Amino acid sequence: MIRKFRTIASDARLPQEFHDNHPETELSLSFANGSHTRPEKISDHILCRKIKLKKRHEIERLFKVIPPLMTLSGVSHIIDCGSGQGHLDRLLTIIYGYKIHSIEMDCDNVENAQLHDKTALEYLQRLKMTQLEHSDMPTKVNCFLKSGQHIDEAIEAIDGQGVVGEHLLLGLHACGPLSNMILEQFADNPKCRALVLACCCYMKNGKEKFPMSQYLGERMPFVLSREAKEVACHAIEKFLEKFNANELDSLRVHGYRAILEHLILKHDPSKKHTGMRSVRIDSSMGFKQYGLKASRNGDTIWANIPDDGFDSEEIQPMLEECDRVVLYYSLRMLVAPIVEALILLDYEHYLAEQTGVKSTYVIPLFEPTLSPRNMILVAHK
Repeated sequence: MIRKFRTIASDARLPQEFHDNHPETELSLSFANGSHTRPEKISDHILCRKIKLKKRHEIERLFKVIPPLMTLSGVSHIIDCGSGQGHLDRLLTIIYGYKIHSIEMDCDNVENAQLHDKTALEYLQRLKMTQLEHSDMPTKVNCFLKSGQHIDEAIEAIDGQGVVGEHLLLGLHACGPLSNMILEQFADNPKCRALVLACCCYMKNGKEKFPMSQYLGERMPFVLSREAKEVACHAIEKFLEKFNANELDSLRVHGYRAILEHLILKHDPSKKHTGMRSVRIDSSMGFKQYGLKASRNGDTIWANIPDDGFDSEEIQPMLEECDRVVLYYSLRMLVAPIVEALILLDYEHYLAEQTGVKSTYVIPLFEPTLSPRNMILVAHK
């Protein structure tokens, strides 16, 4: 049942009100049907440059949700929290002409987004395929959002303009506390008329952030540990792909990572539970080779572990138990989608409890083997 809950939504499973407000569901990134760009084929080479397959898939699927929700809510303005390199915002502006504020804390991402915007717009202008000007492209807001701070106030403090009128609040894989902040903004700010949110990194939220809903708070006799929230970030579909393909050697990475965490606690405890460099392993890769790759990259050191620590006598018994770690990991994966469903349904109840909210949905929008955090929260007032 939970596997079915996570299955990608077909057009038939999208809410009927989305179809009513956006009957044309077969959108392509290479076809512009907005009023600001001529309805002709636009080179994917330009519009989709630097966009990875995962991101492109997410954008294509979001095009089935965001435009009808904008129509349903009567808004033409979007605030994107954690916009990254701005691929989604750029295409929404070029194809639909939406006014967008892109909020991003990473300066490099902001600069790259501006460069991508400039390249795409100049190409379209040269071919006389758009009426857009540079000033129409998404406004970049380089800032770190703080809890309790109204997003439109943060924008006004940065660009001096602020948000004009009502808007849709967008977060594509908003990390940890940012997801909670977006939910609270939608609840508290009357200017936020619609919400599209894909969450991730649940384990970065504090205990006080779950449950958020009054419904679950009155009925839930236990708390979710950090470990439970962390396992909710794993996709059982990717695991089953490897398992069914008999790629069992690659699953040993979980045993290796457990041993690496033991060494981190011994030699560099301040790095406990710190993300390490991702390493793909095969049958020929031993633990030392994995540990050196995962914990350092040139002058960058994620965990300060001496070289001889990776082949010390104390870890030999642990290496012999790696297969048991894989078994344990398999059992954890069985409950992962259940924990994530619990978190997302709590968020949906929280939204439904807010004054003025008309509809809320949890939709399995993305293909989970491409985008593991494939569920999105949608709401409108």
